[in-house]
Amino acid sequence: MRSSLVCARTHQQCALSVQSRIRITTGAKELDAILGGGIETGSVTEVFGEFRCGKSQLCATLAVTSQLSREHGGGSGKVIILDTENA
Repeated sequence: MRSSLVCARTHQQCALSVQSRIRITTGAKELDAILGGGIETGSVTEVFGEFRCGKSQLCATLAVTSQLSREHGGGSGKVIILDTENA
């Protein structure tokens, strides 16, 4: 019985965590629409594509945008970029 209470609390905490996620604007309305409103916070997003298609530019834009206030489409937070190709 005790373990089920822990699980219930954990599920509730997970649900609250998902509800508190926001979406960061990419700066492109069309791309935001395709992504359902922007890049979701609290998750890992993989960006891939052909050489010179704008992947690094998108990451740099998101790194700046994520620090903006929520009213301006940002997340008032921090960002981590993992570059696996030394771009």
